[in-house]
Amino acid sequence: METTPQSHPQGEGKGCKRSLRLLVVEDHQGLRWVLQAFFAMHGHQALFVENMESAIRAADEKAYDVLLCDIDLPDGNGWDLLRRLERAGRRPPYAIAMSVFNLGEHVAKSKEAGYALHLFKPFAPMGLEAALELAPA
Repeated sequence: METTPQSHPQGEGKGCKRSLRLLVVEDHQGLRWVLQAFFAMHGHQALFVENMESAIRAADEKAYDVLLCDIDLPDGNGWDLLRRLERAGRRPPYAIAMSVFNLGEHVAKSKEAGYALHLFKPFAPMGLEAALELAPA
């Protein structure tokens, strides 16, 4: 089943019922702190990295359930990162793009790269909860 990237995932905001291993690629320190607290509060294990190269190294060392990735990174973009992880056989089974760019072309590029969802920053916690709830078991 193909999932189309979207900015507001469908769901009732009940929260993810299981603990997920997340690889979070975000270069903005403030957002990393907020996400770190959010994931800890919801029982998820998250590794935070700031760029593509760190994400590739992290994916080589451990398997993750979810990739949550900023599109605009200091050393590339989230679309290329997901493609590189796919080629290396290290792609997490569920990937969520996030970006401040609220353009249809960005959502289309996320879908083409293989992201299940594209969240627009800033996003509400309920939207992130609903997005995580869609992760395959």
